Amino acid sequence: MNFNEKRIIITGAAGFIGSNLTDALLEKGAEVIGVDNLFNGRLDNLEIALKNKKFEFHKGDIRDLNFLLDMFKDIDIVYHQAAFTSVPQSVKMPENCNDVNVNGVLNVLNAARRANVDKVIFASSSGYLHLSLHNSR
Repeated sequence: MNFNEKRIIITGAAGFIGSNLTDALLEKGAEVIGVDNLFNGRLDNLEIALKNKKFEFHKGDIRDLNFLLDMFKDIDIVYHQAAFTSVPQSVKMPENCNDVNVNGVLNVLNAARRANVDKVIFASSSGYLHLSLHNSR
């Protein structure tokens, strides 16, 4: 894919995966807008990107639909990386985890639909366990 003419939003841009994705897309010539609430992410992770004239950062939360609607104007692709990933934090704050990981994702999808974003790409670094089913007699 040619990224030279693409305007891309990365949610969770200041996290580990989001910041590496940001750097990779900037290297390919994309204009990247990073969004993060900095709850888990750190601006230090965006040190290289912040020096690039094709990058801008906005502190904001995916739970804020109006913020997302404003950010998603004239965007081609959304890479959704914002999530509440810490197991200890999710045990400590289950409502917050649910709000981010369920309602936040719904906000990203609704904002993208309303802004006519061409693609939303969601990736997870979590592992999945596939169990084979068998009869045990």
